[in-house]
Amino acid sequence: MDGRFTQREERLIEWLATPPPERDPDSMGELARQMGVPVETLRRWAARPDIAAEIGRRAGRALYIGLAEVLEALAAKAREGSFQHIKLYLELTGVYRKGGSDREPIPPLPNYLSALPERELRILANMESGDD
Repeated sequence: MDGRFTQREERLIEWLATPPPERDPDSMGELARQMGVPVETLRRWAARPDIAAEIGRRAGRALYIGLAEVLEALAAKAREGSFQHIKLYLELTGVYRKGGSDREPIPPLPNYLSALPERELRILANMESGDD
């Protein structure tokens, strides 16, 4: 707690920034009861721009905690040969651009893509937008 919010506001912020399946208690009504305030008070606090921004900041930070694991799972599926995963991987790394033109050069391949055959990369990078 950095002093910008009261203890109760901090508890609400943490509760709202937590994914719903992981929240304890399960409902805002129960949280309000535990905190000894009306649920309308919690809703009013959550609507405040400073609190809403802090909820978003903390929730966004939590998303990045698992990002490396998700990207590795995507890369693993791409390495297994899944066309959809290869395409998404190449889109995320900027090698393939949906709707790209045959005249657009393929950017230099980062080291982690150098294991893929260049012919396949060129085919994927030059696909037309209707080939989803």
